[in-house]
Amino acid sequence: MAKVGHPLVDLDVSDEVAAAHNAGSGPKKSAAPGAKKVEKLKKAVSPTPIKSSPAPVAAIPQATTSAVSLSSIVRTKSGKVLTTPSVRRLAREHNIDLEDIPVEGDRILKGDILNYIRELSEAKYQPAESHASDVDVAAAPPSSKASVEFLTESQVVPVNPIQKMMVKAMNASLTVPHFGYADEIEMDALDELRQRLKVVASERGIKVTYLPLMIKAASLALKYYPVLNASVSDCEGFITLHAQHNISVAMDTPKGLLVPNIKNVESKSILDIAQELGRLQALASAGKLGPNDLTGGTFSYVSLS
Repeated sequence: MAKVGHPLVDLDVSDEVAAAHNAGSGPKKSAAPGAKKVEKLKKAVSPTPIKSSPAPVAAIPQATTSAVSLSSIVRTKSGKVLTTPSVRRLAREHNIDLEDIPVEGDRILKGDILNYIRELSEAKYQPAESHASDVDVAAAPPSSKASVEFLTESQVVPVNPIQKMMVKAMNASLTVPHFGYADEIEMDALDELRQRLKVVASERGIKVTYLPLMIKAASLALKYYPVLNASVSDCEGFITLHAQHNISVAMDTPKGLLVPNIKNVESKSILDIAQELGRLQALASAGKLGPNDLTGGTFSYVSLS
């Protein structure tokens, strides 16, 4: 590769041609024919000073105020601004028009692109910073944490009817004998039954999940083991075996965890249970469960996940 400022070719000529070339005071027509050709050749290959463009640096250059307009930039025959493909790619990646970039030389360099990007970033965030400095800190709304009021003294608040029932039921549950049992069963047949019921239920606008099936299965089991659907009398001398299967189901409501019950499950079909369950769930979500929905349960079913 040829270096700037160094000759490209060295030519050896005869003494006569060299003498004729050095004698510049003599008439041009007296020069030998070969000398004229050699002189033209030397002029063509003689090194001429080339204006080198500053090499781009890795660091982002500082902003300058002596930018040159694009009218002085060298352009190609098609009118495009003279620059390198890598610079054009960098401009495309940042959605920058080369016509908007001020430069210092006769072409756009990578440093000009980076300088322009930095100036855009400073102009974008400077108004936000100045605006933030003008905001009155005292006028800022208090945070939610600061607005919380903690108790400084003990208070006595009334108990609502729902809470009274919950307290009564929780106290009563402590007097009921408890036992645990676990087993595993295959659900393939139950799932096939559910898929068949969904077709019929969709025509009546009923949603059939696994819960109505499990409630009905529990009711069928209670027929064989009625002692599980029983209650102890106040005098503790008798046990009442209930023929009605009023199965309670725990539900999360805005008022807390409530346990409404489905009356007479033993005489209801799976679709009837699903429909009644949907009614109770809608009332529970709206916080409109009535006393009749919350009382009279004989057996509770809780779905644990």
